[in-house]
Amino acid sequence: MFIDNAGNFFVDEQRLEAKDLEVHLRTRLNLSVRKNVLIKADREAVFDSVVQVMDMAKKNGAKHLMVATEQR
Repeated sequence: MFIDNAGNFFVDEQRLEAKDLEVHLRTRLNLSVRKNVLIKADREAVFDSVVQVMDMAKKNGAKHLMVATEQR
């Protein structure tokens, strides 16, 4: 998943609203054995957006969170 500098969420280059992202996370984590989540964020992304995704992931069963930054 990717968070752009405006705080928009993307999965497979498709923009998702926060509520849809949570459903997506829940579905993927239920199917995952390792329960890992990689969050890629633009260097200029609002940190609150990253924390929001981290909270969603943990709430829905993520065991390991990884965060990477990149400029897009």
